Amino acid sequence: MRQADRAHLRLPAGRAGGLAGSVGSVRERWDIMFKRIVSTLFASVFLAGLFGLVGTTAACNTIHGAGQDIEQGGAKIKEEANERR
Repeated sequence: MRQADRAHLRLPAGRAGGLAGSVGSVRERWDIMFKRIVSTLFASVFLAGLFGLVGTTAACNTIHGAGQDIEQGGAKIKEEANERR
């Protein structure tokens, strides 16, 4: 394989033991790609959890108010049912 044909196989600087521009094995390239995918996935899950936590904390009063409304609605239905007996 010619040098020009291997240009797309070169690892970024700082990879492969500090030998910038050296051709890495398929295993090294796969490891790097896997680590990038996993780190991106973990960051995404962390941020989604963080935003979810912030969202539920901010909506706490709204959920509490909705619970009270549902409770009042249930009480009205119960009263109506007792009157119809």
